[in-house]
Amino acid sequence: MIYLLLAGGLLVTGDLTFRFWLEGESRLLYFVGLAQYFAAMTLLVQSYRTHHIAVASVIMTILNAGVVTLILWRFFGDSLSTKQIVGMAFAVIGIVLLELG
Repeated sequence: MIYLLLAGGLLVTGDLTFRFWLEGESRLLYFVGLAQYFAAMTLLVQSYRTHHIAVASVIMTILNAGVVTLILWRFFGDSLSTKQIVGMAFAVIGIVLLELG
């Protein structure tokens, strides 16, 4: 599970790095974001040793989308609709069910 959490964290930071890159177009941020994505995928592959591939991929994708959405909402002023909030709640329930099952 630790590899999965680290991979998710790196993917989140990679997404945020690319957000800053889009705003400023710094080449350095672009390559830092790519390195974060590469490291995240490397850790995701390592997590396959302890998690089923489909389950690990779904968990990381949902966690990444949820965390990035919340960060963008809180710190960048992006809006969240009721549908998006409900969708994130279902995603969290899905992760719990995947881990239990």
